[in-house]
Amino acid sequence: MSITLHRPEIVGDMWINSAPLKPHDLDNKLVLIHFWAFSCTQCRSAIPYLQKWWRRYRDLDFLIIGIHTPQLDFEKEPGGLRQAVSELGVQWPVVADNDYLNWTNYAANSWPAYYLFGRDGGLLFHQLGAGSLDEIEVVVQGNLRQTFGDIVLPTVDSDGHLHDDSCFVPTPEIHCGYARGRLDNSEGYNFDMPFRYRTSNGLKKDSIALLGTFVAKPEYVESAGEGATVFLQFRATEVNLVLKPVEAEAKVKLTFNGKTLPKQIAGRDVSESGEVLITKSTVYNLILSDHPLDGILGITRESGDFQAYTFTFSGCRS
Repeated sequence: MSITLHRPEIVGDMWINSAPLKPHDLDNKLVLIHFWAFSCTQCRSAIPYLQKWWRRYRDLDFLIIGIHTPQLDFEKEPGGLRQAVSELGVQWPVVADNDYLNWTNYAANSWPAYYLFGRDGGLLFHQLGAGSLDEIEVVVQGNLRQTFGDIVLPTVDSDGHLHDDSCFVPTPEIHCGYARGRLDNSEGYNFDMPFRYRTSNGLKKDSIALLGTFVAKPEYVESAGEGATVFLQFRATEVNLVLKPVEAEAKVKLTFNGKTLPKQIAGRDVSESGEVLITKSTVYNLILSDHPLDGILGITRESGDFQAYTFTFSGCRS
């Protein structure tokens, strides 16, 4: 399906921060459609920039609409979406797209995706994937100047990424579940039932392996007892993982190349002792470094079982 050239009607019964918006509500407005999912790292990273645009331009008939199309099944839960919208400080209208109707109508194919429509509903700009956010703001300001004439607007900010020699191509996204993932264990996945895994001798580049008892599901692997460990071989400056506690909470211990994770590379969600407390279904920042890392991250169950979904990475310095 090709990219739409005119703004399709947005459908959905569950709206946050707004009553349902109909086509006439968007007439004569500059509208940015943001497809996102709350466990998507790049989607979450964009929120501060969208917040800035919302503050700067909303009084100039500029509107952001977030269309939340879930990547994972747990993102379909209304309570989880409402909590994410609140915690992330999303103030603009958000509609749940659990049936992928808007995703299909807009021909979206990646998270995040952006569509900027002019006041007549025609497409001005679109971007599939993270890309460079300042390009969107340049087009927004161009339209505002065309509409309002000699208007004073703030300087366009860069998107916050350091595109210099410190950036490199990191490990690509890795899925833990068997529908889209691949294990480096010689035995491969054992589907949908508890199985005791044994790690292979060394890990291949950009791969995961399991040690101990896990239940493998299409979207995730679930620990099933003490000592269950996910090993990840990666190259990146930042490592994130979508995690969910099986019950109220779970705790995991992190290691890097067989030793306790050094404090200087510990991510935002890691405690002083190298542990992560998993209290909800979301993305957790495990490693954040100012230089490239190449090694093996271990994630070991300490208390309570957990589900591990998707690893994402960055190749730019923190």
